[in-house]
Amino acid sequence: MVTAKPGVATELLHRIHERFRAEPDAPDLHIVVSGFGEQADMVRDGRADVAIAACFDGHDLDTELLATEPRVAALTPAHELAARDVLTTADLIDEPAPRWSPPATDHLLGDPARPVDGPVVRDTAQLLEVVALGQATALVPVSLAARNIRPDVAYRPVPDAAPYRTLALWPTDSRSPDVSRFVRTAHTCATDQASNGIHAS
Repeated sequence: MVTAKPGVATELLHRIHERFRAEPDAPDLHIVVSGFGEQADMVRDGRADVAIAACFDGHDLDTELLATEPRVAALTPAHELAARDVLTTADLIDEPAPRWSPPATDHLLGDPARPVDGPVVRDTAQLLEVVALGQATALVPVSLAARNIRPDVAYRPVPDAAPYRTLALWPTDSRSPDVSRFVRTAHTCATDQASNGIHAS
């Protein structure tokens, strides 16, 4: 049982699934598309054997880094910062940031010092709407920006923001050869994806 949230994580999962189906001795993958922040808990309570998740900061699960990618600032085009070509995390420090539910990690914020005092959001669709309304600015992975080009949201590079990381997660006490095989395959697919110029998140 494998889980991931919608977006590039599930796109990577599709590639893993295709590779498994091409191997006659590979185990069947049962895929569950889960919501924001649910992946680690699903592994912990046994609803999933392995997950593809973003920016996990816990220490109770084994992890394998699959991919990293830069972030860009998402802001309304009317914002004064949108007039600049490149921004820094210091430029955003006093800007309202979305409050994720469940709470985001520092990696999702891109800067642990940044106050989190904007509207509550539960997914990236809500995130982009509050940005478009001028209620918050956000640091998002470049792949998300590329998939969500819209006239009411501007994206600007933020080179000093913490990179966005995608990991495989599984229980520390797992001895399953199928989980090990999945993690190896996930790493290979993520490497192939990066080498083809496709960002993973």
